[in-house]
This record gives sequence, C-alpha cells and structure tokens, in this order.
Amino acid sequence: MRRIQIRHRTHYLFRETVTLLPHSLLLRPREGHDIRVKSSKLEISPAYKIRWSRDVYGNSIAIVDFQQRADELIITSEVVVEHYDDQPLLFVLDDDARHFPVKYDPAELVDLTPYQTPVFPDDQVIMKDWVAGIYQTGWQVTRLLCSIQSTAK
Repeated sequence: MRRIQIRHRTHYLFRETVTLLPHSLLLRPREGHDIRVKSSKLEISPAYKIRWSRDVYGNSIAIVDFQQRADELIITSEVVVEHYDDQPLLFVLDDDARHFPVKYDPAELVDLTPYQTPVFPDDQVIMKDWVAGIYQTGWQVTRLLCSIQSTAK
C-alpha cells in the first residue's frame, strides 16, 4: 500500500468585486477496490455553503454557493489516499483489445460512443499523424504502449 498526498490550490484575483456563481468542484479521487480516501481537507474563501453529490460515474462533486461578493477566490484542497495496487501496469488485456485500432463488442458501443466522438475535430489530422509516427500495422497494443512511452520521454 502506498499513501499519496494530493494538494491543489486555485487562486483567482479579479480587477473588481464580483458575484461568484455556483461552482462544481471535483477534488476527490473516486474510491474503488484499490483506492481509499484516508483524509480530505478543503478551504475556500470567500464564505460559502457546500453540498456534496455524486455524478453518474460515482465521482464526488462539491457544489459551492458563495455567500458574498469578492475580489479574490481561493480554493485549497488536500486529499490523502491509500493506493493498494502494487503493480498498476500489470493488468489483464482482453484478446479483442490486443490490436490497434481496438474492435469493440457491439453491445459495448452504446457506452463507448460518447468517448469516441472527437472533442476537438480540428485536431484529428494531428492525432492521426502522431499515431502513424509511433504505430506500425500489426503491432499489438503492448508494443504500441511501449512505443508511446519511449516518445513521451
């Protein structure tokens, strides 16, 4: 088990006093079989009220309503997690996922289609060129991952 401390600080200075609208904050990692949140500390200025909820993926969402106008916004979060995965890159790879591009089971496409839709369509050519530079037809995904890691250094 490893203990990981995550600190995040956001600091905005405004030219004049402003009314802050509600903010949705994602500050805690999603807990699972290998991640446990040991402690969590949140400091926000100006004065606020907070309520917690979960999104459709199980993430904790802090919804912050500010109680006063301000010329500055500070959000400081500190989370300590316990990570129980001793070998995070040792995983079972489905046989259908061994070749790139991956061929998905049609029953899974309902869930995966939103993730396959380009967010930045203008960047598709750049991404295709990047993949062409690191991928050779017939390579298995494990070889592709090694190629990506070596180009990222």
